[in-house]
Amino acid sequence: METAVNILPEWMTTYWVGVTLVRLVIMLVVVIYFGRTVSGESKRAKNAAVWASSIFLLVWVGALMRLGSMNALRITPESPLPPPILAAALVPILIAYLAFEYWEPFRRLVFNIPQHWLILLQAYRITGGIFLLVFAMGLIPGAFALVAGTGDLVTGLLAIPVAWAVYKQKPWARKGAFAWNYLGLFELILLIPLGMLSSPTRIQTLALGNPNLVTSAWPSVLAPTFHVSLGIILHIFSLAKLRQESPARKPVKAQKIGWQLMLLGAITITAYAGIFYVMTPLLTPKPTAFQVYKGLGDVLRQHPIMLYTHILAAMLTLIIGPFQFLGGFRARHPRTHRTMGKIYLVTVFVGGIGAIYLAQFSFAGIGARLGFSVQGSLLLFTGYMAYSHIRRGEVKTHREWMIRNYALIFGAVTLRIYIRTFFALGLTLPDFHAINAWLCWAPNLLVAEWIIRRTRAKTQQPIPLQATAEAGMGD
Repeated sequence: METAVNILPEWMTTYWVGVTLVRLVIMLVVVIYFGRTVSGESKRAKNAAVWASSIFLLVWVGALMRLGSMNALRITPESPLPPPILAAALVPILIAYLAFEYWEPFRRLVFNIPQHWLILLQAYRITGGIFLLVFAMGLIPGAFALVAGTGDLVTGLLAIPVAWAVYKQKPWARKGAFAWNYLGLFELILLIPLGMLSSPTRIQTLALGNPNLVTSAWPSVLAPTFHVSLGIILHIFSLAKLRQESPARKPVKAQKIGWQLMLLGAITITAYAGIFYVMTPLLTPKPTAFQVYKGLGDVLRQHPIMLYTHILAAMLTLIIGPFQFLGGFRARHPRTHRTMGKIYLVTVFVGGIGAIYLAQFSFAGIGARLGFSVQGSLLLFTGYMAYSHIRRGEVKTHREWMIRNYALIFGAVTLRIYIRTFFALGLTLPDFHAINAWLCWAPNLLVAEWIIRRTRAKTQQPIPLQATAEAGMGD
């Protein structure tokens, strides 16, 4: 297993450390220059944004250098799932997004960077073409290297004419910038599952004869944990500017934060289900989901039709749900909202039937069977109630039942959160799965009821006498 890493040429360390430090310096210069020229911001706020951004970049790269050189992020067959390298790649993206979304001085700093600069900074992606050379040397599988090397070269080279077109304000510049951003973002996001599936882990399904030993090892580990993450961050910032969002932000509402967390959980678990239950069975004779948990594989093998009926329906339900709660989306696209609602309820019915069926074969005993059966039954009941009320035109009651229904659906997310929590406590799946069959959805319903009652209380508040008088004067 060590062979490919041990024979990496010595110049590879110089290359990756060098391109990383140069890119770090470029980013620091951009942050300091454009951060200090932000208009309409106090000197203290500007300095805070510049210092925080600079320290973040320095700590980020410094930590990666240290951890990477120790091979602490190395993927091996014994690595936990998800492996530490995934957190090292995703956490900086999350921090940058949250700062951009909720800290106004940093948001103003980003908006002060010209669009053509945000795009031109990605020309540095041509350095990722090194993966084609490493592939030609036989040190990395083509399943990862060809996408990484070709994608980075194309994105980096295209960044130059796109940035020029934006700077010159060409007629096609805005559409071209959108297309370039989405192309580059898709390539970077695609590298995450490709890297995982081609590396020697329990979920490896690609390059089985020549696993990806290099990407998570020093010094190549700097590519996924710094360069890929920074590229995604720059794409996010560029797209925000293209959408002509204002650098000023309204006060952040708790509902918005909650919705974003809900969407993040839905996307994460949908991707998880897609990799574990859909992709790996198609690519390997030893599907990952059948190996990870003892006793689970036998149940899944015996009921494949109902298993995939349930999983595919639940994936659709999980992804569609958050968008149905967007008031602005409902107002602007009522027909789309209704169509998505119909699809949602169909997937609820199909997924609920599958859940009840599969629950009868749970390896964790009667407790788990009852817990998942009750969850599936409540899923069907709340879905029916939501449907019946909207048929009668009772929109408010329909929304309340939809909240309850999605709280049950979101049990797919909380189930995995609790599983990881129990694993961290040193327990095995049979130790807690019967409890988790109830824990994953019962607290969700309590939260849903709290949201419903809180919403009712707000809508039933009496209008102040002064406001009523002013409204009457307006008439």
